[in-house]
Amino acid sequence: MSIFGWINQKVKEKHEKSIEKSFMRERNYGFRLLKTSQGIMTLAQYEQAKRESLQKKENRRLALETRMRDWSNNRVETTPRKEEKKQELEAKRQEENKKEAEKKAEEKEAEKKAEEKEVEKKAEEKKEKKKWMKPMTSLFMSRGHRVTHFAQ
Repeated sequence: MSIFGWINQKVKEKHEKSIEKSFMRERNYGFRLLKTSQGIMTLAQYEQAKRESLQKKENRRLALETRMRDWSNNRVETTPRKEEKKQELEAKRQEENKKEAEKKAEEKEAEKKAEEKEVEKKAEEKKEKKKWMKPMTSLFMSRGHRVTHFAQ
């Protein structure tokens, strides 16, 4: 039982005791006259009015108690649903993050492949240039220097 239930129980006991005391006073001293803000009345009439107000307070307390009980039951029922929704959202987020990571990885692979193709292309172009620019040494010597001719 929560603190509210404990307090609620104490208020309920207080109302019950007050109503019992009111009945006892009415039975024992109901004939006496009292001067109140409403005028002169017997103690019995005063106690009846007091019990009516206590009964209203008790009805209000009962309504609040049932509302609190319903709320707590509803909360207990909805708490697992909320946790399930949170887990579902978290799973969706993780899935989206995985998809984004996969897309980024694919993009990086595509970029690497494109760079490798460019590097291979440049290497082939260099080979082509070197092939055409490769010097051929001649066995002929002119004035002690080696004569080189480029292949055409």
